[in-house]
Amino acid sequence: MLLMGWVGSWVNSPQFRTLSLGELQDTIWSLDKPPFWIWAFSVPIGAILAAVGILLHGSQNGSRAGLMGVALFLVSALSYFAKGIGHVPPLFGIGGGLILASFVAILWLWGKRRASLSGAAGIGADFQLVAYVFFITAAWFICGRFGQPYLASMSELGQSSPIDIMIYLALGWIFLFLSHLKTRNLER
Repeated sequence: MLLMGWVGSWVNSPQFRTLSLGELQDTIWSLDKPPFWIWAFSVPIGAILAAVGILLHGSQNGSRAGLMGVALFLVSALSYFAKGIGHVPPLFGIGGGLILASFVAILWLWGKRRASLSGAAGIGADFQLVAYVFFITAAWFICGRFGQPYLASMSELGQSSPIDIMIYLALGWIFLFLSHLKTRNLER
């Protein structure tokens, strides 16, 4: 499902870039047709299934894996349907505050743990820190980009390319992967 989402994005992006919404409705990528919905939810559903699968593989506790799968699915579904409540500025402020507080708490815990690490474990932790910095930077610019249409003083700026956000997210994931790669043999 994850691969299908990525491949589907390459396949349907020419239509999304060049067609109007009315013209798109006449294709298989119409917003009310199964191919669109399968593509739109392929990565979230694929990620949930992959997480449950790896939980089952990594531990013998099937009920925990099932519970986490159900919880992930419910949060994803509720998040999707929450769009129906419209724009509620205080929720963005609360969410942003929670993200920043979580980042600061992670830094605090990371710093305490890092002091006791050396060698590959220390390098892996350093890569992890770099990933966190890229993720918080991406979150900051995502917030600004999505908040812009709702801010009178910024709404006239127009849309710009989100390539900076993609760079931060890609680098964050790459460094998180590198941290796992660097420390994979330490627990054996």
